[in-house]
Amino acid sequence: MYARWFDDFLDLPLEEETEATCDDCAMCRSSPVLGAPPNYAPNVKCCSFWPTLPNFVVGRILQDSGTGPDRVAGRLTDQVGVTPLGIGPSPAYQALYAKLQPASFGRSVALRCPYYVDEGSGSCSIWRHRESVCTTFFCKVVRGAAGNGMWQAAKSTLARLERSLIWWCVEQLNPGHAAVEALLAERPAGLEATDLTGKPVSHYGRLWGTWAGRERAWFEACGRLVENLSAEEVLHIGGPEAILHLQCLKARQAALAERRLPALVRVGQFTVQYVDGETMQIMTYSPQDGLTLQADLVRLLPAFNVAPLAAVRRQAAQQGVALSLALLRNLLDYQILLPR
Repeated sequence: MYARWFDDFLDLPLEEETEATCDDCAMCRSSPVLGAPPNYAPNVKCCSFWPTLPNFVVGRILQDSGTGPDRVAGRLTDQVGVTPLGIGPSPAYQALYAKLQPASFGRSVALRCPYYVDEGSGSCSIWRHRESVCTTFFCKVVRGAAGNGMWQAAKSTLARLERSLIWWCVEQLNPGHAAVEALLAERPAGLEATDLTGKPVSHYGRLWGTWAGRERAWFEACGRLVENLSAEEVLHIGGPEAILHLQCLKARQAALAERRLPALVRVGQFTVQYVDGETMQIMTYSPQDGLTLQADLVRLLPAFNVAPLAAVRRQAAQQGVALSLALLRNLLDYQILLPR
């Protein structure tokens, strides 16, 4: 559904990410850095995150096949984290996640998503219906920081649309004013003792109003409502903020499509990890996605701070270091080099 919206919203296709390989997790392989362990545990991967599923997404999952609908239906039975707005993590999980992140991301089974299928290489039981966070997350991005910026803009656009559509569904299906008031009320700060019992909140029934006891029917109705919307209608419901987010996404795409290199660049901020005596891994925007470069090239980088790019290319050639246009674009994408 999200892919259909973006096909209609955007003038350019979204970048295809080939480095983030979920079936053969790139982050579970041995690190190229000497002595460093793999970043993720193979039975966790990046799935140490429990997504909040919008009400209309829940409805679409329940109408699908496979193990995903059964897992979501189980959440309806225990009622924890379930409201007319959608299904989210339990309060106890949220507290644990906040305490253990970011060091435990990709490593802790205790934080593993309940929709994760721990069979074979591991998979997602609701893959076709991922929400905005999971849809736009890539551990490694082909275009580095530049590509990551584009995906962050895509996530912001989808998140804004999700929020608007969630409440639009509430308006359309109308659980009653008392339920709406309860849904609009801000949750008290902090973790309460009752949150650790694994039981639904005491005011669970009040949240559902006239739909109490018909939770599955509610979610399925939300799914049908949104599924029948055109992309234009979705954007109209999203309003000015969604339109502005979409404009930012289009600007990010346009920047990615620009292939010309700036005449003057400077060196950005990065950290260096040694792979061996001749190779270094350079980390910039993410500790998960480094660029492996020859040491001779890294030692040449300060020259960009004082000379035009073309002059540095000539200097590099004299020293036997090849600076192809593709390599220079890569250095800019990863923000190892920045325009000046």
